[in-house]
Amino acid sequence: FVNDLTYLVMESTRKLKFDQPLIDFRYTDGMPERLWNEVVELIKTGTGFPGIFYDPIHIRAKMSTGQSEEDARNYAIIGCVETGLPGHEYTPTELVHLNWPKLFELMFNEGHAQMQDFYAPLFENKKLDEIKDFDEFYNWFKSEMEQYTALAMRSIDYIETMIPWCFPTPYLSSLMVGCYEKGMDVTGGACRYNNTGVSTCGLATAVDSLAAIKK
Repeated sequence: FVNDLTYLVMESTRKLKFDQPLIDFRYTDGMPERLWNEVVELIKTGTGFPGIFYDPIHIRAKMSTGQSEEDARNYAIIGCVETGLPGHEYTPTELVHLNWPKLFELMFNEGHAQMQDFYAPLFENKKLDEIKDFDEFYNWFKSEMEQYTALAMRSIDYIETMIPWCFPTPYLSSLMVGCYEKGMDVTGGACRYNNTGVSTCGLATAVDSLAAIKK
């Protein structure tokens, strides 16, 4: 939905060049050319704004988590790139971080992290000089990544049972539909939708590392 405020927000951000508040742009097919020109002018300032979100993709993504199409269409942006349904969805978006390149460091050093000086046992120990080819290494990497991801999910299950007791959020709960009616904190599952996010980092570095290893 485009109106005068849409243009005023982008024009103000372009002139002020502040990094807050974050400016995001939800778009769909058939948007006015004038609007796209305004978006391009804002991007050219180098502020990183606006974040661009293509509605058909994000609506389908929200529906894949169990949301109705009507609710999914009302998604809003949380923080940098996460999406949530205002008032009806509790979405801790970065409860666990997975560092893809760190896995290489553990694989290269038999589970020892050199920079932080800690030991994280691998699910399958291998000697680098015993690996026959790239495919074997790549399959090992994928297997470790899959099992560390599963470990992260199990950790989230434990964390989420503890949060309502240790870190309740009564003010946020007062703003969310369902908490008052159920007499529950928002972190305890009172909302209509509850989706926890796993954040990954270093994807590009991991791809570059695999390319270098293969070469």
